[in-house]
Amino acid sequence: MCLPGLTRTGADFDELARTLAHDPAKPQRAIARDSRGRGRSDYDRKPANYSPTVEVAESRVSAHGARDRPRGVRRHLKGLVGKLPTPRTFEEGADILRRLGASQFPNLGPAEWLRQSRRTWKKEDHRLVLAYDPKLAAILDGIDLERPLPPLWAQFDALAQVPLMVIRGGNSRGRR
Repeated sequence: MCLPGLTRTGADFDELARTLAHDPAKPQRAIARDSRGRGRSDYDRKPANYSPTVEVAESRVSAHGARDRPRGVRRHLKGLVGKLPTPRTFEEGADILRRLGASQFPNLGPAEWLRQSRRTWKKEDHRLVLAYDPKLAAILDGIDLERPLPPLWAQFDALAQVPLMVIRGGNSRGRR
């Protein structure tokens, strides 16, 4: 089960899913879903439903006891969610993303930035719009960024019997 980040979509895992599925030694099934208000999922009429509590209930692995996800969010994310400029083209979107993220992802080339642009925005009524509901920003308003993140070792321990791979980019701006 591939769970994308706050404003990301299941499309982020397309290449990984193909690679896992076509592994000649041990093909694996990968499921990547769009959470409510992201990608191909419908937007929620009640932005309060974008809360971690509701989302955990939808995506938890209850059979194995996992109950929570991290609640903390860094300032950069809070400052970007729902506030990205609207590009006229996917190419312009790629330039926006490159300007914002080149320091975190220095090895991405033009094709990768364009692919990321196509995952960040979608065409709707002959214009580009975010591939997630901008109202997701509302859940970040009540988060105190000065409070420390809760420890999550118990959640990882609950998944001890489940094959698990956690990917966090080395250049990610998350807590270090």
